[in-house]
Amino acid sequence: MADISITAGSVLNGTSSPAPSIGKLAESVTQGQALYRLTDGTYGLADSNASGRNSFSAFSLGAGGSGQWIGITNGINNVTSGAYVCGGTVVSGDTIWLSNTSGGITKTYSDIASGSTVVV
Repeated sequence: MADISITAGSVLNGTSSPAPSIGKLAESVTQGQALYRLTDGTYGLADSNASGRNSFSAFSLGAGGSGQWIGITNGINNVTSGAYVCGGTVVSGDTIWLSNTSGGITKTYSDIASGSTVVV
């Protein structure tokens, strides 16, 4: 199975969630992509098989380019509490992982390359 297909217009922070945070981008992102935090505090696209990029920090709530500020989920708590709407087909109880595609997520463990870091 491929990455979860995200419809940007359907990505929401959720009504029961904490207020979103803002983050400065290190590269271009689109709404709904998985992000990791760089040592300088900016955010880039997370990727399970890219060293240094394989840790999840937040999802993007907007789109922008390098140096721009956008809304991001307030860490993992928004996701695990059900307060984040990912814009793709995910139901309660699904397990998702960072995929091998920058910014992507998948529900299929076999989509992750051997030696990749698994983030649940």
